Amino acid sequence: MVGLIGTLVIVRPGFAEVHWAYGLVILLAFIFATFVINTRILTRTEKPVPMLFYTALVGCTGSSLVVPFYWQMPTLEQWGLMAVMGALGGGSHLLLIHAYRVATASLLAPFQYAQIVFAAAFGWLVFNDLPDAWMIVGTAIVVASGLYVLRREAVVGRAKG
Repeated sequence: MVGLIGTLVIVRPGFAEVHWAYGLVILLAFIFATFVINTRILTRTEKPVPMLFYTALVGCTGSSLVVPFYWQMPTLEQWGLMAVMGALGGGSHLLLIHAYRVATASLLAPFQYAQIVFAAAFGWLVFNDLPDAWMIVGTAIVVASGLYVLRREAVVGRAKG
């Protein structure tokens, strides 16, 4: 709940007109959380490569629904970049599946906060968009809540073990 409050600080509903795309951010967070939970559960019984295949199949099928409306033939350079992106994404996803096999989700979650730093750096470098104070405060709340859960899980784990 505290992490959600941090997200709301970033989005700032009520401070300005709320664009419908903000709902997509909340939906994406829910889908990603569901994905993480399912990945953690499935790693107990399934092998990583088939999990990677089916995840890629669902992603490819879902994203293909918009192809008829937006497709433009990529250049040779763009094909190469897409191949590199696919290889890096597939490899990192396979590593993520292996990570959830050997570690708890609460232990791995703080590593995903690096995405926030890279997204902010990317936004600055590509779009010249610096995070404002609200985004920094909201991000700090989200990260702090995640680190609190990590700490709490470690304490509970020691008490059980």
